[in-house]
Amino acid sequence: MSQRVPWWRRLHMRLSASMLLVLLALGGSLAFWLDMNLRRQQDALWQWQGLALAQYINSQQPQPLIDEQGKVRSELVRSLAMYARLINPALEVYVLNPQGVILDHTQDGQNDPRPQVQQVDLGPVQALARTPLPELPVYGTDPIAPDSPNLISAARLEVDGQTRGYVYVVLRGTRANLLTMDAVADPLRAAAWRFVPAVLLAAAVLMLLAQLRITRPLSRLTALLSEFRADGHEAGLPEHTPRDEIEEATLAAQALRARVQRQLNQIEDNERQRRELIASISHDLHTPLASIQGYAETLMLQQATLTPEQRSQHLHTLMQNCHRLERRVNDLFELSKLESGYTQAQPEPFAVAELASDVVQSLQLLAQTRGVTLEMAPPPADERGRELQVHADIGMIERVLQNLIDNAIGHTPPGGRVALRIAAEPERVTVEVADSGEGIAAEDLPFIFNLFWTRGMPTAVPQKGQGRERRSRARTGLGLAIVQRILALHDSQPQVRSSRGAGTIISFALKKA
Repeated sequence: MSQRVPWWRRLHMRLSASMLLVLLALGGSLAFWLDMNLRRQQDALWQWQGLALAQYINSQQPQPLIDEQGKVRSELVRSLAMYARLINPALEVYVLNPQGVILDHTQDGQNDPRPQVQQVDLGPVQALARTPLPELPVYGTDPIAPDSPNLISAARLEVDGQTRGYVYVVLRGTRANLLTMDAVADPLRAAAWRFVPAVLLAAAVLMLLAQLRITRPLSRLTALLSEFRADGHEAGLPEHTPRDEIEEATLAAQALRARVQRQLNQIEDNERQRRELIASISHDLHTPLASIQGYAETLMLQQATLTPEQRSQHLHTLMQNCHRLERRVNDLFELSKLESGYTQAQPEPFAVAELASDVVQSLQLLAQTRGVTLEMAPPPADERGRELQVHADIGMIERVLQNLIDNAIGHTPPGGRVALRIAAEPERVTVEVADSGEGIAAEDLPFIFNLFWTRGMPTAVPQKGQGRERRSRARTGLGLAIVQRILALHDSQPQVRSSRGAGTIISFALKKA
């Protein structure tokens, strides 16, 4: 049977998973952007508040921090360290020369880490000196953590109108009270991180509902198409678990197309067989009717001139054609009942060898007339030494034996033999009719149980997969077709072994009683 798409591979689930991944990526990017933006805004505010701090510290000194010779007044820097910590414990103050080399700083070396570099980048310092100010925040070198730029404030140290260096303030040094900073940022950041998942969840739910509504018609269409794959497999179509509803619908549509095409071919084939059947019936009925009509007219027109022997011969021929016509009509009537489905087998136990012997005896005269030897091999006994019993409809099996033996006699040349054999199997009994006739060609074997088939006259039968027509042999009887349909009512099928010039063996099996 065709397999349905697992729930986790359904189209709406795959679409939902894909869109959820996209939403997660977008939401994560949005949250990261919000977080970074909040941090930059906080840094800009922090720097704006301390932007003039370096100038203020410089202006509060009684003397310039650098003298006329360019030397640092260390005692002022020591007092500056205490003063800066009173302003904000987070401040780190450095005195730079005009090239950015650190001349002195407020780090005491005991409680504070020492600078890790001897020179800082003056680019951010010069940027803060421009008018108008650049967009804040502006990050400069942190001498203690040179790999992590930090917020700065800077002011020129001028002596006699000349720039002798810079006051360089790191606004958020290692002693900064980050808890105070985070206390401002965390509520906003936490609100952002709560807002983004809530939006993602709501979007995911709405998206799932929308996709279910959109894909539901496709699922219904797929289910309807899949009903046409009840047989489980169409020849030439792949048999595997589809990836999604689209592939499932595609496979179902292909199966439906194959089935419709197969049914159209079957309809065409049935129509062809119907025409051939009508032609065959017309042929089989026309011949004896024409013969009967001819001899009857002869008797009527020439009865005064016919001798008693001629009159007797004509009447004998009339009777033969009447019997022949009767057999054809009876065959058609019996086949019609079998084809209608109303005829049912009435199984009962009986000795199959005894029935076979009676049929052989009834057909001995026909075999002798045609110069054919008809014989029956001694039947085997069952496990207890009794005659083999089968469970079947005795009247139908008698007709099967009559048709098979009659068919074998009719296609065995004078001097040939027809033999009936019975063999016992564990649960079944096999009956076999073998003849030494001309045999059946291998290409004709699939058609021998078709209506009106026999070894003899040709009829056109399309060969599957080819553009031409092959010539099968056909059209003088219904015996084998009746055999096949009777055996089908007994859950059995006739088996044929034959080749051209080597005779034919037809066998069937019945259930033991």
